Amino acid sequence: ANVATTSTPANDGVYRGGETVSITLTFERPVMVDGTPSIALEIGDHLAEATYRSGSGTDTIVFGYDVETHDRDPDGFALPGRVMHSFGDGGIYSSGGEIEVDVEYARLADQEGQAVAGQVYIQSISMGSDPGNDGTYEPGDTIEVWAQFEDDLAATGVPQLSLDIGGSTVMAGFATLGNLSGAGATLSASPTSGDVMVFSYTVRQVDNDSDGITVPRNALNLHGGTILDDRGEEPDLRHEAAAFSNYRVGVVPPTFATARTSNDGEEVIVTFSESVHVRPDLRAVGAFTGVNVSTYPRVLIDVFVNGHRAHTHDAEISGTELTLIMDTPIRSGQEVKVAYDDIFARDLPGLLADADGNPLERFTAQSVSNDSTLVSDGTELWPALSVYSLTIAEGQSSAYTVALGSQPDQEVTVALSISPSSGLTANPASLAFTPDNWGARQTVELTAESDDDVLNAWHEIIHTANVAGFIVGHLKVLTHDQ
Repeated sequence: ANVATTSTPANDGVYRGGETVSITLTFERPVMVDGTPSIALEIGDHLAEATYRSGSGTDTIVFGYDVETHDRDPDGFALPGRVMHSFGDGGIYSSGGEIEVDVEYARLADQEGQAVAGQVYIQSISMGSDPGNDGTYEPGDTIEVWAQFEDDLAATGVPQLSLDIGGSTVMAGFATLGNLSGAGATLSASPTSGDVMVFSYTVRQVDNDSDGITVPRNALNLHGGTILDDRGEEPDLRHEAAAFSNYRVGVVPPTFATARTSNDGEEVIVTFSESVHVRPDLRAVGAFTGVNVSTYPRVLIDVFVNGHRAHTHDAEISGTELTLIMDTPIRSGQEVKVAYDDIFARDLPGLLADADGNPLERFTAQSVSNDSTLVSDGTELWPALSVYSLTIAEGQSSAYTVALGSQPDQEVTVALSISPSSGLTANPASLAFTPDNWGARQTVELTAESDDDVLNAWHEIIHTANVAGFIVGHLKVLTHDQ
């Protein structure tokens, strides 16, 4: 017998619940049917039974299967080939009705355009929102989850989708319907119908999940609302669990990522994990007092060259990058590192922060890729300071020492300048070194003046010398109000 499919699904290539799948067996001559014989259909992972419907006395026998709501086969049903001597609860006989016919027919592979879905069902669960470059949703961010169905739906009320965030269950509420379009799977929102249900959840301060968000199995519930297909039937809301390890939740501060020098050695570019900016209130204070905002980041992040803290005179922030402008260009082959100044940061916490106000995470000395093409001429001369940061109470004094890092070939006078100039004095204001005493440490005494306010103040002591190859050095001083 020849076997063929003779029905066409009413819903764009998909049989829905209650529709009939029709299969015909065509013989060389008319046959008679006794009882209700049946043949097998492969629908998804199970066998169904198509029973005799019509054709007795002809050469074409019709079998039919009424699709049930649990049936699902997106690739199209199939028929296993087989040899039959009987057909279950009946038989097929020669036209005279005396001899039972041996029936043999070839397998029918998955039938294209003959998919089976007794109910509209969820095809996939995916994330529809972007957690940003750091892969983390932070408080106030909106998590958007897409439940894509096999066909268009309409919804009322606020169905919910449960999410597992760090072991706690939270509910994402229905936001809108839409359809996926384009290679990038963008969503075209529709308020009335669509094959994608969009659920949203706003992250709270208490939410935290370092392993990533999970949508548990069968997480969608009506919550008093409705979800209906174009026939007015409810869809199948069952689905498997979906884990999204790259979609974390919590408070994540910006962190150090990489650092490099410019090719001319004039700049050190530090890259963070996300965009940063100077704290808004400090920008306001800077505008009021006339302090250049670039002062804050350049004294927060130290640059060390061959173990000496180098001086920067400007800084620029653009997105994830902080560019520090060097007083003295960095040369090829020098060891360069950057570090977060903990002493300065304790007095001005959160000086650099991300868009959510999370302060830059402190970091110890990190290596900088030295991309400078400027060749050393061997004349570099460093001021060797005993300390790079000091804290002095108002009305009190403290001291540090200075020497040269190598022997000069002439007398070198190191001049000390204080910025800002008020509130702190240095004695002496200059230091003389010769080829004989260059390594002998000379003491500088610092005195912090008292004032009537209750504010701490920061100063820089910049060390310069008018000789070739001298590297500008600096000391940071906090005058602490008692």
